Amino acid sequence: AVIGGGEASEGDDVPADIDIQGGRERGLVMHKLFEEVLTGEVRDDQASLAARAAVLIGELGRMPADDPGQGCNPAELAASVVRALALPEIVAVRPSLLAECQVYAYEAGTDADVVTFGIADAIGFTNRQANLVIDWKSDVAPDEKTIAGYREQVRDYLRATSVKAGLIVFPTSGRVERVSL
Repeated sequence: AVIGGGEASEGDDVPADIDIQGGRERGLVMHKLFEEVLTGEVRDDQASLAARAAVLIGELGRMPADDPGQGCNPAELAASVVRALALPEIVAVRPSLLAECQVYAYEAGTDADVVTFGIADAIGFTNRQANLVIDWKSDVAPDEKTIAGYREQVRDYLRATSVKAGLIVFPTSGRVERVSL
C-alpha cells in the first residue's frame, strides 16, 4: 500500500486497497514518460500515457501487467504521471521545465577532490537561469532513510547547479518533498 506523510502535498489520496509493486522497470518507464511529456513527444492524458507505457514495458522485454500488484501496469503508471503533473508545485513551473539535464561539478578539496555527475530528471529555468531541480521518484512507499538519501542526491545537484531549491516528487502518492541549501 502507498503511504504519504511528511511534507506531502495534497494528492496523497491513492486508494489504500491498491497494492502496487515497485521495481526497476516501473521506475524506468515512469521516468521515460515524464521525459516524453516534458519534451512534447507524448500527450499528458491518461489514455496516451497508458498506451505509451505499454510500448515502453514491451521494449524492456516485459508484458504489461493487468494488476499493479504484479508489475508494470500501464494504467497505474499513467495515473501516477498524471497525478504528479497535476500537483500545484509542478503546474506552477511546468512550462519552464527541461527534462533530463546533465549535471556536472568539480570542487578541489583539501583531502580529496569532489566530482558530481548525474542527470537531473528536470530543471526549471527563468530567463535562462536554472532555479529549480526536480527528481521524480517511483518508490511506492519509501522509508525515511531512503528519502534522506534522495535529499542528499538533490542537494548535490543543487550545489552543482547553484540552484537553491529542489523538489523530490513521488508520483505514486503525490508526495512532494522540498529540498534547499
